[in-house]
Amino acid sequence: MNSGWVPDTMRILCVTPWFPAFPGAHSGNFILDSVNALEELGHRVKVLVVQPWHPGWAAWLHKDWGGPKLQPEAHSPSLALEQVRYLSVPRNHLLKLSNWTFRARVIPAIIRATQRFKPDVILAHTELVGLAGVECGKAQRVPVAVVLHGINTSARLNTPTQLNRVGMALASSDRVVLVGEPLVAYFAPIVGKTSHFRIVHNGFRLPMAEECADRAAWGCPLRFASVSNLHEGKGIDLNMQALGTLNQMGYSDWTYTVVGDGRERGSLQALAKDLRIDAQVRFVGAVRHDEVYGHLAQADVFALPSYREAFGVAYLEAMACGLLTIGVNGQGPAAFIRHGETGLLVEPKSVDSLVACFQEVLENQAKMQAIAARGQDVVRSEFTWRRHAEKMVGVLGEIATG
Repeated sequence: MNSGWVPDTMRILCVTPWFPAFPGAHSGNFILDSVNALEELGHRVKVLVVQPWHPGWAAWLHKDWGGPKLQPEAHSPSLALEQVRYLSVPRNHLLKLSNWTFRARVIPAIIRATQRFKPDVILAHTELVGLAGVECGKAQRVPVAVVLHGINTSARLNTPTQLNRVGMALASSDRVVLVGEPLVAYFAPIVGKTSHFRIVHNGFRLPMAEECADRAAWGCPLRFASVSNLHEGKGIDLNMQALGTLNQMGYSDWTYTVVGDGRERGSLQALAKDLRIDAQVRFVGAVRHDEVYGHLAQADVFALPSYREAFGVAYLEAMACGLLTIGVNGQGPAAFIRHGETGLLVEPKSVDSLVACFQEVLENQAKMQAIAARGQDVVRSEFTWRRHAEKMVGVLGEIATG
């Protein structure tokens, strides 16, 4: 291993469960963006995508088995993209069977890729892939960095046995890369040490020039928006409760656009009706990633009071478009949202905090637009994918084999 030395060109084997089926697909683009940024710095990257297998008809049984299939031919040949599939049951049922098939299929695939590609370092995304990556790296004498993107709240993945396995693997990895500071407190007791932890924030795609041009003064109604999966913890329900309260207080000159889909959509639509704000709330559904900026361009304020957010690329994208952006204090977006300077922060799970925040936004629009402009300048200079890649290269260079 080498310390303090960064090679001009590294060969990086990226092993990940997330990757877009094709460039611009709905999910997985942040991994492709990271890989592309590493290539643009002159490093060679091979991508091995590790995903559950399911028969085509299985989408009728469970929506987690749906979605587009990976199309390797749609991606750049430079990535030498490969896919390995393993049997897994949704929602982490039959976990022992899934773990067995994962090991039987994935570990040989990583070893084959390592022997053919001869990487200087393995970059393994998520705890599960990290388990296999560390084992293969030790066997092949290749250093391994495991990237952790968030906290998995599934009870089946948080048993003492599972956490012990994860902790041992992460402890023996060469580096643990966390996408946000809030993850340190969660993983530190699981791993037992933090000396090999590094923070490397994700980046974001710069919007088209016409979508991030200087904005005109906010008009009426004031346009709120959010972009996220509609899952518990994202805080969309908190937004609607706060907006419903504002209506009762006489602040009704607003609209709210919800971009995204998920298992909570039905209950959120019902909540909007119960609060009598359904005429002001529009559910767009899931959109392609390249369509997100178009929706942001039609908004003034981005509000996502997610109280389990390791980082939050959606906030960066909104700020880059010049929106006043609202996140949660103590969560990932606090890394780039300075309250009252580059955006606003509210307290976690607090409707009252949101009501006060939204009221201030409605009453002090010129001040809020100035905050949004400062936020736009900061994220466009400090949180691009190129800056992400430069920091990641620094971490990988600490462990890369010469």
